[in-house]
Amino acid sequence: MAKDGNYDSPLKATLKGITDLYSKKSNSLKLPDQIDLKNKTVLITGSSSGLGLATAKRISKAGARVIMAVRSGIPAKGEEVKKFSENSNVLMYPIDLSDFESINQFINNLVNDGLTIDILISNAAMVPLKSRKTPQGLEEMFMVNYLAPFYLINKFLDCNILKKEKSSIIIVSSESHRNPKEFEWNKFGIYQDYGIKETVSRYGYYKLFLSTFAADLSRRLAL
Repeated sequence: MAKDGNYDSPLKATLKGITDLYSKKSNSLKLPDQIDLKNKTVLITGSSSGLGLATAKRISKAGARVIMAVRSGIPAKGEEVKKFSENSNVLMYPIDLSDFESINQFINNLVNDGLTIDILISNAAMVPLKSRKTPQGLEEMFMVNYLAPFYLINKFLDCNILKKEKSSIIIVSSESHRNPKEFEWNKFGIYQDYGIKETVSRYGYYKLFLSTFAADLSRRLAL
């Protein structure tokens, strides 16, 4: 491992990630037991498994109305959250973040149901074994890990699903965004084939896009 937490090869980074995933470490990230989110609506993308599901459970237990934006797990994962939190105010909406048509339909569903959001947790991400094309011809990990959150958040703001002066936006990124050396602007958005050896480096590269967007969004919304 190189200094500052940067791994000198995608293979080592992958092995370290697998080791961390299956190591029996105690959960050091906990919300205070007394947190109260009653009368708040929280939308979480990618909440049918992993970090997103755990977040949905904890947020629901704090009394919030939780909107689970997921590609799969309807209705089983919603019932799991309700059972864990003893809070029946859990909604599930289907969305495929690799498909603009699905994203637009998801937004329309929220608007038609009259829903607004107090807190958005943009959590969904993926690490495929190789490059794949989306229905619109983009690279899937680029779309899911960067472009879809960018598009979704801006549409939420335009449609007033998120109130600029009252809402909070949490964008889940990764320390791997520190690994890329530079932006490749001449290749931005252009489909590129890659295999398993490049997956981790591409993941970090798209997380760099996402972190940059988060920083600029924070600046814009503070104006």
